[in-house]
Amino acid sequence: MPGSGVRSNNIRQLADATGCTEFHTSLRELVFSQMDFITPAFKDDPENNHYSVNAEKVRELRRSLENG
Repeated sequence: MPGSGVRSNNIRQLADATGCTEFHTSLRELVFSQMDFITPAFKDDPENNHYSVNAEKVRELRRSLENG
């Protein structure tokens, strides 16, 4: 299963070259805390942030694969 670096700009090429129909990708991005208040002592603490899947990037990836 192709993975690591699979994005909308290369998924069609990977599908055509390998014949694969399933791919592994995280499409994750760092999301900053949406809290209204963060104690100043913890304002720059990376624990306040998290990684999340970008839903629009997933849709874009699917469109690239389906419209190839």
